Amino acid sequence: TKKIKNFLLKNWNKNHIFCKKKFFFDWLYKNKKYYNCISITYNFKLIGVNFYIPLSKFDQKLEKNKECFLSLARVINHKKIIGGNLIMVNKINKKFNSFIGSIGIANKSFRFHEWMKFKVGYLDHYFIISPYLNKFSIASIKKRTKLSRPIRKENIKSIELNKFNINEHLDNNFFLNFTPTKSKTYIINRYLAHPIYSYKAFLIINKFTKQKVILIIRVVNINNSSIIKIVDFIGSSKNFFLINSLCYSLLEDTKSEYIDCYSYGIKIRDIKRAGFTVRNKNSKIVVPNYFEPYVRRNIDIAFAFKNKNNNKEVKIFRGDGDQDRPSK
Repeated sequence: TKKIKNFLLKNWNKNHIFCKKKFFFDWLYKNKKYYNCISITYNFKLIGVNFYIPLSKFDQKLEKNKECFLSLARVINHKKIIGGNLIMVNKINKKFNSFIGSIGIANKSFRFHEWMKFKVGYLDHYFIISPYLNKFSIASIKKRTKLSRPIRKENIKSIELNKFNINEHLDNNFFLNFTPTKSKTYIINRYLAHPIYSYKAFLIINKFTKQKVILIIRVVNINNSSIIKIVDFIGSSKNFFLINSLCYSLLEDTKSEYIDCYSYGIKIRDIKRAGFTVRNKNSKIVVPNYFEPYVRRNIDIAFAFKNKNNNKEVKIFRGDGDQDRPSK
């Protein structure tokens, strides 16, 4: 532990939360006695680390699925060790041979991941601007077009989930058709019991067809304003539209400027059907993603993954891996 901390202090960012707050570092990476990390040493000196987050970190019963997300990686140049990151990723890849993903990869890593036979690309980014506000201090909206409105459907209901009622409303069979595989225990430990952030989880049900989805959100407050981040969604792409009414209710109740989402695996037609606008590279509307520190510009998030569960829908969201975590 001391070796890792000293390595990160020297080669990472000494003011980063990973270096300042050991309890959070342990919460994210420690598994019983050991850290979920592959390291490289030369002559007893640490020269590289690659941390990863198994889905089983938040539910031990998911261990059999062999699924994980790559996370913090640092390798220092060493004349005697060539391709240190390749060595570490290969080891993780062998251990988690069902699904392995990475979010927030640098542009220079694209070729490396492609060479490693990962599927690479950028997450779709989409949003709903609040129709209940006229002034915006977080989003940058130069010209307001027609106001969007919720799709009112009496047959759709939302239930806020917590650790006491989740078993009443869900069984784990609901999660079996999606990759990476999650569970009720995963939702509790990853989101509802988070040591720093406050998340809300909702089960949304069509009372007539019995279609259901789960939506995880987090409200971000800054400069006397707020926005809502969708950090996870569990369900079929064709049922994504079910979140529409809840999104508008959340915008109205929290007086937030917008609700936005980054994802892979939700079809564009289903995103638009749910009332969202898909941001393109030339978008005149700025919907910030970074708040620690706050950066008022649009951000593209790259992803990479390998999947051997070919019969299951792959969906990646901002809450996967280490994308939605404190930095300060």
